[in-house]
Amino acid sequence: MDDILIVDDNSKIRSILAELLQNRGYKTREANSGSSCLKHFFDSKPSLVLLDIRLSDPEMDGIEVLSRIRKNDAGTPIIVMSGHGTIEIAVKAMQMGAYDYLEKPIMTGRLMNIIKNSMELVALRRRVMQQPIDQEEFPVLIGSSPRFIFFKNQLDEVAKNLKARVLLNGPQGSGKSAGAKYIHLKSQFANGPFITVNLPTIASDQVMAALFGKVTDSSYEHGYFDMAEGGCLYLKEITSLPMPVQRQLAQVLALETFYPVGIQDGTQNRHRFNIKIIASTHQDFSELPEDFIYPPLVDRLSAFTIKSPPLSAIRDDIPELANFFLYSLHKSHGWPLRELSKEAEKFMVAMEWSGNIRQLKNIIERILISNQTEKPISLDELAQSSSDNQTKAHSLICNKFVDLSLKEAREEFEREFIITQINRFNGSITHATKAIGIERTALHRKMKSLGIEIKNVAGNRKAVYFEKAFQQGGDDNS
Repeated sequence: MDDILIVDDNSKIRSILAELLQNRGYKTREANSGSSCLKHFFDSKPSLVLLDIRLSDPEMDGIEVLSRIRKNDAGTPIIVMSGHGTIEIAVKAMQMGAYDYLEKPIMTGRLMNIIKNSMELVALRRRVMQQPIDQEEFPVLIGSSPRFIFFKNQLDEVAKNLKARVLLNGPQGSGKSAGAKYIHLKSQFANGPFITVNLPTIASDQVMAALFGKVTDSSYEHGYFDMAEGGCLYLKEITSLPMPVQRQLAQVLALETFYPVGIQDGTQNRHRFNIKIIASTHQDFSELPEDFIYPPLVDRLSAFTIKSPPLSAIRDDIPELANFFLYSLHKSHGWPLRELSKEAEKFMVAMEWSGNIRQLKNIIERILISNQTEKPISLDELAQSSSDNQTKAHSLICNKFVDLSLKEAREEFEREFIITQINRFNGSITHATKAIGIERTALHRKMKSLGIEIKNVAGNRKAVYFEKAFQQGGDDNS
């Protein structure tokens, strides 16, 4: 049975409200002061609080009671009650996290309607909190490379900042969802819900109702903002929103207030929210058309902008990630626990990863499904489980080497090898020379002779082959 705590210094009002609610099936408790309210609340948390905002308690009024509760509890609905002439105080209470307010004398119909809506929200949040964690959303943050450590440190920093909004930017499959979940679990909102909204999957004419809720003549359908109260709301692929919704969301974030679809603007209809907002996109804003994204929305979402690194930028972490997936899939599916052979590990580090971490996990999963053995994963298994990379590997052998002379084949191999090693270390010549085992000056001579240059590509240092540079580079084959 839902439990309602009634807080008012007027015993007659408490009795009337208690009888009214008990007749409708609710269990009630009463408190006549702020201190009594706090004791009731923290001894046994109620489902809902009816709080007189003008308590005559010399130690604390209703505003102070609300403040103390909200410091420890962000989700329990608190409905404030105020007399005539105290609307300004009621508005302040809404800004501090009250669910709604009632003006005295209290109208029974409005009271029961607000309680019904708030109780539905409580039940909805309970169901959300009881749902098992989707493995796709669980924070798999594995790695020890400098680029990955920098990424993780940024997530730690933003998690400490109570309500700072975060924009995660990075290619698809690079771990933005895991980063969002990690922020949630490290933040002060960790005990609240974590609500993921995959925006591209929602019909454009339904987005507003999905986000902010919808009121009809007979019901109130809660939206994602309601469900996420006291927790984190993760908005995936924010650039997929229609422009009118982007404008509305920008206004909501500016005011920290939203109105459900289907009701008129007004103080009594205003919903304040206490949510940490995290958004993501794989798009590069600098490359988007002007009418594709609403700049004020970006400004309000990106107090912190964090770039999730592509897998190609953290190649040293690939073996560790692969071993993590091998172990986690063994535990979750009961498949044999396998490891990578040395050949497969080296090939995996050098592979192209257009699908990033998601692609790596999918390849590992395909290998384990195809071969139920405890033997180390071979190079052949890895190639067979990745058709794109297998095609590239065969193409490299058949098309580049078969019709070449020994000298030409050696040059082609050296070029591919050096480019792969330099890009493995994100364009670092120092690290590449150590891996290859030659002096820095010798590597520079070899790069010049093979037509290899270091260029800035999409903000990253990359080794690339320029045929013209090779043709002009002379005959230095040292």
